[in-house]
Amino acid sequence: MKSKTSLITLALLAFTPIFLNAQIDFGSASSTVNGGAVTAKLKDWMAIGVNPANLGWDENHKFSISILNLGMDAQANSLDFPTLFHLSGSLTNSDKQKLENCLSTPPGLLVNSEFNWISGSFNINKIGGFAIGISDKVMGRATLSRTAANALLYGINFQAYADSAITMKSISNELAGSSIAYSHLRELNIDYGRSLLHNEGYAGRNSFNLYAGVGLKYIWGLSDMETQITGSQIEGHSSMANSDLGKSLGNMTNAPGHGFGVDLGLSATYDKWKFGLSITDLGFVKWKNNYKVSIDTSIAQLIANNPNFATIDYTSVPISDIVQYGPGPDYTTSLPTKLKIGADFRPVTMFEFSSDIVFPLNKALGNIPYPYYVLAGEVHGPLGFDVNLGVAASSYGIGIPLGVFLGPTKIYVGTGDILSILGLNKSPNNSLVVGVFHFDF
Repeated sequence: MKSKTSLITLALLAFTPIFLNAQIDFGSASSTVNGGAVTAKLKDWMAIGVNPANLGWDENHKFSISILNLGMDAQANSLDFPTLFHLSGSLTNSDKQKLENCLSTPPGLLVNSEFNWISGSFNINKIGGFAIGISDKVMGRATLSRTAANALLYGINFQAYADSAITMKSISNELAGSSIAYSHLRELNIDYGRSLLHNEGYAGRNSFNLYAGVGLKYIWGLSDMETQITGSQIEGHSSMANSDLGKSLGNMTNAPGHGFGVDLGLSATYDKWKFGLSITDLGFVKWKNNYKVSIDTSIAQLIANNPNFATIDYTSVPISDIVQYGPGPDYTTSLPTKLKIGADFRPVTMFEFSSDIVFPLNKALGNIPYPYYVLAGEVHGPLGFDVNLGVAASSYGIGIPLGVFLGPTKIYVGTGDILSILGLNKSPNNSLVVGVFHFDF
């Protein structure tokens, strides 16, 4: 019973394990390592989730495959990498203060991760390019009231223990404004792109080509949870592989959510220029196994005879006074839809310059909260050694994306902001991406 009645514990603690497991969405880990400016740049399987029209380019490889690509990122208005790095261990009072500010300053903490299990593409002359990939995406958002953040981080030293003016109030009053959401999706992507117009120009100059593409995705929703706290009530819902709020992950045979998505793209090439336009993640997931929870009581009753706010002894608190818990109706969530506009210029073989603007088209979980702007350059070195460096701007401030490709199999490592890794950004985008196998024929 305890696992089914611990929404407060779940709401305040659910995101601690995934602070280190996130990637803000540039499209994929491959997008991040390319500096984030990719709509008119990425080809082969890397075009999945970015711009399916790019699969129609003549320069695509006949066959390309990649296995095990991981992207992790956490974005907030105040969260430096050293604090993020030590979240799995003990936190100093200074660390706790930074996290409290992070969680209670809108839009709070945004986290995303993507694990691409396997992706591949192939190109057929006069027909076009095809790509297929399967990946897991974990998305989270946490915005807490100052009191809720304090309770999460300080436990027995939570201010309510020493302030009777607070303990006599309801938890919905003191935690009002808090919102937590979490979702885990598994995607199967099938993309296709081809040429619409092919003009060679004169003597190899002034050539113009136009391409279009579409990406279809089937989605297994493995888990979804959301909690909203107002000044009058605490409400939440949870759709998991089973009905127990304390357990989450499902699989393809018992996933509580199923949905579909579409990516649409156009791209054009003119001499040494490329241009791209795409709308990604048009779609939805419909969830079953929904359980709704409504909770409210006084803080004094909730913490009575307990040494820690986060470990509540329900034997000392009547369950009926705290929780109303039961099956809820099916519901639908939207995918994080984005509009992407990009350009790419390669004056010589060794150097390439790209730019992107990414606009969020809804407020779905996992979407970027504000438009994202980036300029990036790439140096193509010998033996497959490439370096990408960019300058990105959003309402979070300025970031410096950096990515390095190593060797003919394109092992890579990168970050959405090297300044955050070095502890030099006060509004950081803490991220790390890694790819271990990428081979082209």
